[in-house]
Amino acid sequence: LAHVHIEQETFIRFCLLKAKYERECHRRESLQKKLLELEKELQNRQCQSILLGQLQTDVERLHIAFNALEAENNQLTAQLSLVQNSCPSSVRLSSQLEKFRHELAQTCHESLC
Repeated sequence: LAHVHIEQETFIRFCLLKAKYERECHRRESLQKKLLELEKELQNRQCQSILLGQLQTDVERLHIAFNALEAENNQLTAQLSLVQNSCPSSVRLSSQLEKFRHELAQTCHESLC
């Protein structure tokens, strides 16, 4: 009778250990899935970080280009003022320069948008 009781206790321990093992296996699988999700999210964030860096570089280049265009626009405006002051009869040239200045300003504005 004691022998049967020991076998029952052993069987119960075995069942409990098996249930614990299965729970741990399930927990491990869940953790592995979560780890894969986190690794994928990390990769996405790294890609976003790279893209953000590229965008920042592009914005810096656009600012440099805009500053150069703005300087050229200011120079053309100064030249236009000189031409208008020294040759008031050159209305045609003045309107052409004004048109070019307007186009240049429009290009500067579009490059910032």
